[in-house]
Amino acid sequence: MTWGPEIEIVIPENLNLTTYYLEENITRGRGDKIAVYYQDKRYTFSDLCNLTNRVGNVLKELGVGFEDRILLILQDLPEWLAGWYDTMKIGGVATHAYTYLLPSDYEYFLNYVRPKVVIVDPTTLERVRKVHEGLIFHRAILAIKEESQ
Repeated sequence: MTWGPEIEIVIPENLNLTTYYLEENITRGRGDKIAVYYQDKRYTFSDLCNLTNRVGNVLKELGVGFEDRILLILQDLPEWLAGWYDTMKIGGVATHAYTYLLPSDYEYFLNYVRPKVVIVDPTTLERVRKVHEGLIFHRAILAIKEESQ
């Protein structure tokens, strides 16, 4: 694709968004550049990549792979980004739900989406646990500790 007379954009046949947004910035020497501002903290591309890899390794240990669904029920945290990026990196499908929903809403989402793993934070953990036993398809619950706080 050509964009104007001087800019050519090449979209590869196989594009991994995590590689593009995180690892490519590190490869190009921007690892120490700020990627995310969260409250009074700054996360570099290297910080975010390391967090993403840590979460991704846990998902791999739980058997998550290509086309497996992950349900993210997290506040707006760097850990949410890491959950999304690592799901993309391993070829999974990221789905999302709001953190303020009722347990019955989470039950609906969990039975409808049927994720292999649900990633929650301390604000949603108990509401997801309440409905877990009544679910048609049981899945792993990964609770993050909010490093950002």
